[in-house]
Amino acid sequence: MHRPLFLAAAIVAATTACHSSAGPDSPAPGGAVVARVTAPDTLRLHVGTAGVVDGGALTVEFLKVEGDSRCPSGVTCVWQGDAAVELRLTSADGRRAGTTLHTALNVQPKSVEYDGYDVTLADVQPYPKAQAPIEPGAYVAVISVSRR
Repeated sequence: MHRPLFLAAAIVAATTACHSSAGPDSPAPGGAVVARVTAPDTLRLHVGTAGVVDGGALTVEFLKVEGDSRCPSGVTCVWQGDAAVELRLTSADGRRAGTTLHTALNVQPKSVEYDGYDVTLADVQPYPKAQAPIEPGAYVAVISVSRR
C-alpha cells in the first residue's frame, strides 16, 4: 500500500530535480547570463548570452558571428577559413569594450587583454558542413578566460 505512494513521491522529486538542474550554462535569450566561472575557465556562450567571471569582475557577452568562412567538412579548400565573433567585455565598474576575435591561425586577434584578463576565442561551434547553412542563433563561442 505504501509502495505506490513512495514511487509517486520519488517520481515527483526526480522530475523536480531534473527541471531545476538546467544550471547556469543553459542557453538563455536576450543577453541573459548563462555561465558563472572563476578564472581560469572556459565559457560556452550562445549568441546573445553572457558569462560572468570571478563573481562579476568581468562579463563576456557573445553578440554575433561577424563571419564564418571556415572550410566545410567534406570539402577540399585552399584555405582553412576563419570564424569571427563579436564580443562585448564589461568590467566590474561598468566600463565596456567591444572586440572581434578570430579562429584562423593566420588572422589576428585570437585573444585580447582586458582589465587584467586574457580572453581567447578557443572555438566556434558547430563546424560548418557542405550544403548545410548554420542558423545565426545556433552558434556557440567557446571562450577561454584567465587572469594575467
